[in-house]
Parts: sequence; C-alpha cells; structure tokens
Amino acid sequence: MTINKQLTVLMLLITLFSIIVAFSTLKMSGSARFHQLNSLHFHYVVELNELISKSNTPIPDTTQLKAIIQNIKAQPEACIAMPSQLDQMIMRLTDTQSIMTICQNDIDLAEDLLKNIVLYEEGLVSQTHLNQLLTDCYTKFRLNSVEFMKPVDKLTNFIVNTSQTAVITLSIAFFLIALAIAKAILKVVKRMQKTSNELMISEERNRLLANRDTLTKLPNRNALDLRINQYIATAGQKRLAVFFIDLDRFKDINDTRGHAEGDKLLITVSDRLSKAIQIEDSVFRFGGDEFVALSHFTNTGDIKRVAESLINVISKPLFIGKTELFITGSIGISIYPTNANNAENLIKYADTAMYEAKKEEKTNTYFTKIDSVKNILVVYLTNLNLDLRLTRTNSRSCTNQWSISMTLRLKALKHYYVGN
Repeated sequence: MTINKQLTVLMLLITLFSIIVAFSTLKMSGSARFHQLNSLHFHYVVELNELISKSNTPIPDTTQLKAIIQNIKAQPEACIAMPSQLDQMIMRLTDTQSIMTICQNDIDLAEDLLKNIVLYEEGLVSQTHLNQLLTDCYTKFRLNSVEFMKPVDKLTNFIVNTSQTAVITLSIAFFLIALAIAKAILKVVKRMQKTSNELMISEERNRLLANRDTLTKLPNRNALDLRINQYIATAGQKRLAVFFIDLDRFKDINDTRGHAEGDKLLITVSDRLSKAIQIEDSVFRFGGDEFVALSHFTNTGDIKRVAESLINVISKPLFIGKTELFITGSIGISIYPTNANNAENLIKYADTAMYEAKKEEKTNTYFTKIDSVKNILVVYLTNLNLDLRLTRTNSRSCTNQWSISMTLRLKALKHYYVGN
C-alpha cells in the first residue's frame, strides 16, 4: 500500500474515531440524563411520602398533592421524549426497552392519581379510596425508580464497553497504520538520502573527472591553470618553473604496439613523473603524450635537478608485458616571473620551448639556450631516439648506442643555464 493510500486510511480512521468518541460522549450524557431524571423522580416520590405521613388529615392538601404528582409525572415524560430512533434501536439491541415501559407506567399511575384527586375534590371518590390509592401509587413509584436503574445501567455499560472496544480497536489500527506510514516515510527518507549521497558522490566524481585525467589519474589541463595560480599566490620569494614534457615519437608505439600498450606506457610514465616531483598534484597530463610539471626553485641548481630527475625517469627502460621499451622526452621550461606572471602565458611559453627542443632533435644537437626575444628558457634533452628496442638483445652495438645517447644527454645537462 502506498503512502497516499495509507494516509487516506489513516484519515478515515481518525474521522471514524472522532465520530465514535462524539457518539459515545453523547450517549453517555444521555445515560447520565436518565440517572438525573430518575434521581429527581425518586426525590419527588419521597416528598410525596413525607406529605402523606406528616398530614394531620387522612388526605393531605390536594393542591400540594397535585403539584408533587405533576413533578413525579414530569420525569418519566422527559425520559420518553429523550430517545431518538437510533437510541430506540440501541435499546432494542440491548434489550433495555423496559426503560420506556417503566416511564410509561409512572405516567399512567400519575395521571390516574391526578384524576382521582379531582374526583375526590368533586366528592365522587371517597376519602378511603383516595388514601389507599395514594399509598399504592407511592409504593409503585418507589419500586419503578429502583427498577428503572437496571436497564439504564445495562444501557450505560453497553455504551461504555462498545466505546472502549471501538477506541481500543481504532487505537491499534492507528498505531499499525502510523507505524506503516513511519516505515514508508523512513524508507522514502533513506531512499532520498541514498539518492542525495549518490548525487553528491556523482557530483564529486564529475568534479574530479573535470579536473582529473581518467587514464593516468593525474590532474588534467583544467586543473593546471588553477594550480599555477595557486603556486604563484604562495610563491613568496621563490620562483616557479613550468616544465612542459612531450614524449618523443609516442605515435610510433601506438601504431606498432597498439593503443592498449600505449596507454600502459602513459600510466607508467605519469607515475614516474609524479614520483620524480614528489609533490602531490604537481604533475599534470596536458593531453595525449604531453605532461606538465610544476616546481618552486630558488636557483638554477634546483631547476637542473628537477630536469635531470624528469628526463631520467622518462628514459629508464620499461616493460610492457614481456617487452622492454625505451622512450625519450623533450622538455621546455618557462619561469615565473621572468617569462610571464600568469598561467596561460607560462604554459604557452613552456610549450613553445618544448617544440623548439623537438626541432633541434632532428639535428642531433644537445644544448640549452635562452630566447632573447621571448625570454623563454628552452632545455633540449632529446636524441635518446625512440628506437623501439623491443628486447634487449645481446647485441653489443644496440647497448652501446643507448649508453652513448645517455652520455650525450648528461653532457647537455652540464651546460644547463637559467637566465634572470
């Protein structure tokens, strides 16, 4: 059952409960009225007895006598006028119709007694007859008052018991429906919380995806500008070096080995670059086979150490499956605040320097220079050609070629120079 249906049932039960409570209250007040009228009836019966017993004559004053009998008659008349058709149906159901019978008997007795008093006043009835009739009527009035209590109490108990049963039953129904609604609401709340949590997780994932490379898990180019600006804001007296790194001839690996192995190589290189910098979220995947590393520095020696570390981790042999591969990289470097004071230009100048390094690679030259116009520091750490040495054979010539390349590269680093 849905919450809406449960709420509808609950509202119906509440309405029914209210009706039963109101009905019970009304009927209880009716029963109380019966008791009240009977008490008055008994009071006037006692008053009749006192009038008879205290009278100095066999027949009391007829005016007083008629007044008391009229009062005695008024009570059962009020009782007979009270019940509605529903009350009468309840009386039949509970076998308490004797209430009406007793009331009618009292009325008949009172009317007969009044008639005889009038006849006595007219001299048509003897004193002895009226005196006997007064005594008989008093006795019957008193007995009727006592008998009247039995069906009234029976009717009252029926109303009380029925009301209690209905109230208890409805209370249990309230509890069960309320419990079901509470469980349903709790379920909805939990579902909403789960949805909210999933939404938060999704938003966080989307935020991370917006700033993270899905393959390497490195921050991507979207996060790069923000991080550079953060570096600049906290640089203080330190300067910032932006290293733009490109893997040489990476396309050849994708073409010959397939994109899956190319992706593995990128993951390995990204992990090595991150360890080389050793500062969390300071290496970024710019796109394709391009990476950017950020580092504070205080002197040229700092940049030299970072550059050496980066090129060393790139050029180390790596295994893709059972195949050993060698790869080289070209690095362009720009300096804050020497070259630029914002993220966009720092990245642009480092990118330009990297492409200059790639051009120099074709001539197999190893040097560093500072562009006097753009004031861009360019580091050329190339020529460890992307020879796909799929296996390290025992060929001495292949091994020697790699060793010579490394020697030339290290010599190039010895001539490293940074301009102010």
